Amino acid sequence: MAYLQVPKLTVAKASLFLDSVSLEEGAYYGYTTPGKRPATTAVGLLCRMYLGWKKNEPGLEKGVEYLSNHGPSKTDMYFNYYATQVLRHYGAEKWTKWNTEMRDWLVKEQSMADNHMKGSWMVGNGHGAGAGGRLYTTSMATMILEVYYRHMPIYKTQAAEDDFPL
Repeated sequence: MAYLQVPKLTVAKASLFLDSVSLEEGAYYGYTTPGKRPATTAVGLLCRMYLGWKKNEPGLEKGVEYLSNHGPSKTDMYFNYYATQVLRHYGAEKWTKWNTEMRDWLVKEQSMADNHMKGSWMVGNGHGAGAGGRLYTTSMATMILEVYYRHMPIYKTQAAEDDFPL
């Protein structure tokens, strides 16, 4: 990742922590104990991708299948943010399906009110939405919609212009 110099011990400890909260070869993740929760699974899988898991890693394949089957949440933007990154990096048909559902739902949910809320989002009451309200939800929705521009795909050596539609 951008040629960051991260000590090997730090990477090893991060991997050990992920091992300690994962189930089924790293397909599912909990928060502080092993579990199978959608949001923590998305975060765990994204961390594994950044730590060097190959696309054909059994835990990654199984976890991506789980996220894909779960689909975008109508209440939890935290989950949507991390799952969108995982599916974007993973690519293939799962990404195409996820992206279509996520993008279309976000566009539909964007406020069209003729007041100060126009263009914002306020959906659900998932992780962070209660405390962060409309600002949090709008920020998360915007970052989800910018996924094409924010990160180079992990499993491609070079991205083509077609990967970043304007």
